[in-house]
Parts: sequence; structure tokens; C-alpha cells
Amino acid sequence: MEAFADAAHLVAEDLRGALGIEVEVLVLRGEQQRDVRRRLAGKEPRSWDVLLLEQGSQSVDVPPLELHRAFVGRSGEFRAGPVDPRFERLFARLVRQTGQLRQVLAANRLDRHVTRQASALFLVAPQVLYAVGRHVDFVPYATSFELAETRVGRRHWSRRRS
Repeated sequence: MEAFADAAHLVAEDLRGALGIEVEVLVLRGEQQRDVRRRLAGKEPRSWDVLLLEQGSQSVDVPPLELHRAFVGRSGEFRAGPVDPRFERLFARLVRQTGQLRQVLAANRLDRHVTRQASALFLVAPQVLYAVGRHVDFVPYATSFELAETRVGRRHWSRRRS
């Protein structure tokens, strides 16, 4: 978590300025970091109020399937708050979908719910920047840089016939 020390100090400054509260930043290393992750997974009492973690989605087609489950879902290894019954219902609908369009619609509903409820704070710190040219329909998710819904149009260079 040492990689997030600078981000943690920026978040702390924002909390101090916006809320006028005292903020202490602890950077966890080695065994401390492993211990916090074990306590998170076991839903044991926490010794922190805000924990910054790196978590990228491995589910390219439907990022909320993994990302939101990890932070908000009943089985989520990073969930720190109570179980959200509405989230569980929306998530159950998502995992039942077999068609891509219905999956995307269900994922968007789940995205909106998590965003409205502020169930988790997602800080965007991309390591890669994407360049999107003309004739590309780029539709990013609210919580990640996944390209699941990005498509090229008929006039895109890759679809032109010689």
C-alpha cells in the first residue's frame, strides 16, 4: 500500500479542508498489509476509517461483476459496511443475464446504484491513457476504465475495404 502514500496524503488534505477533521495517514507495509487484508476478508473489526487499495477489474465484459461485488457485495472481500439488500437483488439480476445487451443494462443499473449510494469511493489513477479517434464510440464505466462497450463505426479505418 506504500504505492498509495501520495494519494492517501491528498485524500487526507481534502478531508481536513472539507470537513475540518484531524486525519492521520498510516502507510502499511509487509506483514501489516497482509494482516489488514486478512481482517478485511474475515470481516473482523477495523482499525481504520479509510483504506486505499488497488483493485482493477478482471472481468472485461462486465466490470461491476467483480469490482462492485468485491467492495459492496455480501461475499466481497473488501466490503466494510453492512450488506445492502438492494445491491444484492441488482447483482443477482446481473449474474442471471446471458445476453450481452441485458448484461450491459443490468451492469449499468448496478453501477448507478453503487454511485448513488456512495457505497465505495473509486479514485481514478490511470496508469494507461487511452486515445480515442474519430468513428470510435467510447463508453467508459463510471468506476473503471474498462472498454467493454467501446465499438468502432462503419467508417473506422479498420472496417474499410481496400
